[in-house]
Amino acid sequence: MKDSLDVKIGPEELLSLCKSWPFNFLRNYHNIESDYATSYLFHDIKKCALNQSNKLLCVRDKSGLAAATVERCVWDTRYFGIPMGKIPHFIFSPSPKENILLRLRLIKSLLVTAAQSRIKHLTIRVDGEDALTQLALEKYGFRKITSEFIHIIDETTQKRQIHKHPEIQTRKIQKKDLSQIIDTISGFVPNLLNRFYLDNKLPRKKCENYYIESIKNSCLKQNADDVFLGVKEKQILGFYATKFIKLPHRENKKNLCYSVLLGIKPQERRKYSAMSFCNKVFQEIIGQKYFITGRVCAHNIAMMSFLSKMGARLITTQYCMHKYLG
Repeated sequence: MKDSLDVKIGPEELLSLCKSWPFNFLRNYHNIESDYATSYLFHDIKKCALNQSNKLLCVRDKSGLAAATVERCVWDTRYFGIPMGKIPHFIFSPSPKENILLRLRLIKSLLVTAAQSRIKHLTIRVDGEDALTQLALEKYGFRKITSEFIHIIDETTQKRQIHKHPEIQTRKIQKKDLSQIIDTISGFVPNLLNRFYLDNKLPRKKCENYYIESIKNSCLKQNADDVFLGVKEKQILGFYATKFIKLPHRENKKNLCYSVLLGIKPQERRKYSAMSFCNKVFQEIIGQKYFITGRVCAHNIAMMSFLSKMGARLITTQYCMHKYLG
């Protein structure tokens, strides 16, 4: 068999590839049906590929098959003024010899496709245990920007008994709340160590303001399905933006809720009021048959400590890598 680039892949073969890929981030989450991780990955790739602005690429050789997607990041492009994209999926069939060549061929094809789409900046996340993919990406100029911790919160991990404060109310965001949130955004200290700030290829001022602009973007629900507010004496003490991902044929089974952004006013972060707010929101989401997952940059010790107190359990780590195509 000759080596092939950009080969076609059918649904059954893609599903089989998803099942055999050893680095699915949900592989260490055992409180759900064994096939959920495969189904989630398969449907996520399919959803991405159905968008005409994205690309699904496959390569095949004697060692196996590999597939990846390239997705244009619309909001980041608009904010930075640079055509930006990401590689949300990079999967491959396991090889007995752990051949790196298949990965290298796929990365080369991805970079050609990104260049043809005029993308100037790419992001990819790689599992902490996937050393060969990290090495292959570095050979093509990708740089490690930060490490991220992926956590899970569900009915078995959340500490239901803690921090019940009746004076803390939770509700969904309304249009009238936006002005108060924007007025108090100055109280949300910008996280200057966000992954973009750590990338010296991007404009400094934009990177410094990225955290605040992300808060505005989340509260406008441009990248979130729901935004929950914590209210204390009519004042907003924090918000929690989420995405709900429902797979087909799971009406009476658990689905995934992804944490887009959690913001707590600095003066409330060490108080039980913040924990009470999050505790109530988590219980509401879990009660609707969801488990919660999210990522936290390794340098954000305060947030990791807070989530640990809320019962979050670490399931894996990832490296976030960037490449500037120039």
